[in-house]
Amino acid sequence: LLRHGKIADVMRSAGQTRRVRLRVATPEFALAQWLAGQPDISEIQESAMTAEFIFPGNDADLAALLRAAVLAGAPICSVEEKTDSLEELFARLSTGEVM
Repeated sequence: LLRHGKIADVMRSAGQTRRVRLRVATPEFALAQWLAGQPDISEIQESAMTAEFIFPGNDADLAALLRAAVLAGAPICSVEEKTDSLEELFARLSTGEVM
Protein backbone atom coordinates (compact mmCIF):
# COMPACT_ATOMS: atom_id res chain seq x y z
CA LEU A 1 0.00 0.00 0.00
CA LEU A 2 1.65 3.19 -1.19
CA ARG A 3 -1.22 5.69 -0.86
CA HIS A 4 -4.75 5.73 0.49
CA GLY A 5 -7.63 8.20 0.36
CA LYS A 6 -9.94 9.73 -2.22
CA ILE A 7 -8.73 9.28 -5.79
CA ALA A 8 -8.44 13.03 -6.41
CA ASP A 9 -6.46 13.47 -3.19
CA VAL A 10 -4.12 10.59 -3.99
CA MET A 11 -3.48 11.91 -7.49
CA ARG A 12 -2.83 15.42 -6.18
CA SER A 13 -0.51 14.21 -3.40
CA ALA A 14 1.46 12.11 -5.85
CA GLY A 15 2.83 15.25 -7.43
CA GLN A 16 0.78 15.06 -10.57
CA THR A 17 1.55 18.08 -12.71
CA ARG A 18 -1.18 20.11 -14.33
CA ARG A 19 -0.87 20.01 -18.09
CA VAL A 20 -3.10 22.39 -20.05
CA ARG A 21 -3.81 22.49 -23.78
CA LEU A 22 -5.08 25.66 -25.43
CA ARG A 23 -6.30 25.95 -29.01
CA VAL A 24 -6.80 29.16 -30.92
CA ALA A 25 -9.29 29.71 -33.74
CA THR A 26 -6.77 31.26 -36.13
CA PRO A 27 -3.02 30.80 -36.57
CA GLU A 28 -2.21 34.54 -36.55
CA PHE A 29 -1.75 34.72 -32.75
CA ALA A 30 1.67 33.42 -31.60
CA LEU A 31 0.26 31.46 -28.65
CA ALA A 32 3.42 29.58 -27.67
CA GLN A 33 5.48 32.76 -27.82
CA TRP A 34 2.95 34.59 -25.63
CA LEU A 35 2.87 31.71 -23.13
CA ALA A 36 6.68 31.69 -22.94
CA GLY A 37 6.51 35.24 -21.58
CA GLN A 38 4.15 34.27 -18.75
CA PRO A 39 5.48 33.41 -15.28
CA ASP A 40 5.56 29.81 -14.02
CA ILE A 41 4.64 28.22 -17.36
CA SER A 42 7.03 25.51 -18.54
CA GLU A 43 7.45 22.73 -21.08
CA ILE A 44 5.51 24.46 -23.85
CA GLN A 45 4.82 22.21 -26.81
CA GLU A 46 3.32 23.81 -29.89
CA SER A 47 1.61 22.19 -32.84
CA ALA A 48 -0.57 23.84 -35.50
CA MET A 49 -2.95 26.09 -33.57
CA THR A 50 -2.47 24.48 -30.15
CA ALA A 51 -0.06 24.83 -27.28
CA GLU A 52 0.31 22.38 -24.40
CA PHE A 53 2.19 23.35 -21.26
CA ILE A 54 2.75 22.71 -17.55
CA PHE A 55 0.80 25.12 -15.35
CA PRO A 56 1.30 24.99 -11.57
CA GLY A 57 -1.53 27.36 -10.65
CA ASN A 58 -5.03 26.69 -9.36
CA ASP A 59 -8.32 27.21 -11.22
CA ALA A 60 -8.44 30.93 -10.41
CA ASP A 61 -4.88 31.34 -11.73
CA LEU A 62 -5.83 29.50 -14.92
CA ALA A 63 -8.88 31.74 -15.37
CA ALA A 64 -6.64 34.81 -14.97
CA LEU A 65 -4.20 33.41 -17.54
CA LEU A 66 -7.01 32.80 -20.03
CA ARG A 67 -8.41 36.29 -19.48
CA ALA A 68 -4.97 37.81 -20.06
CA ALA A 69 -4.55 35.77 -23.26
CA VAL A 70 -7.92 36.92 -24.61
CA LEU A 71 -7.12 40.54 -23.71
CA ALA A 72 -3.82 40.14 -25.58
CA GLY A 73 -5.77 39.13 -28.67
CA ALA A 74 -5.70 35.33 -28.48
CA PRO A 75 -8.82 33.87 -30.13
CA ILE A 76 -8.99 30.94 -27.69
CA CYS A 77 -11.60 28.41 -28.70
CA SER A 78 -10.65 25.42 -26.57
CA VAL A 79 -9.15 24.75 -23.13
CA GLU A 80 -8.39 21.21 -21.98
CA GLU A 81 -6.69 19.95 -18.86
CA LYS A 82 -4.66 16.81 -19.47
CA THR A 83 -4.28 14.45 -16.52
CA ASP A 84 -2.75 11.05 -15.93
CA SER A 85 -5.22 8.23 -15.69
CA LEU A 86 -5.42 6.30 -12.44
CA GLU A 87 -3.69 3.42 -14.22
CA GLU A 88 -0.78 5.66 -15.33
CA LEU A 89 -0.44 7.05 -11.82
CA PHE A 90 -0.43 3.55 -10.32
CA ALA A 91 2.30 2.51 -12.76
CA ARG A 92 4.42 5.51 -11.76
CA LEU A 93 3.83 4.96 -8.04
CA SER A 94 4.53 1.23 -8.14
CA THR A 95 7.80 1.67 -10.01
CA GLY A 96 9.01 4.33 -7.58
CA GLU A 97 8.90 7.11 -10.15
CA VAL A 98 6.74 9.24 -7.82
CA MET A 99 7.17 9.17 -4.05
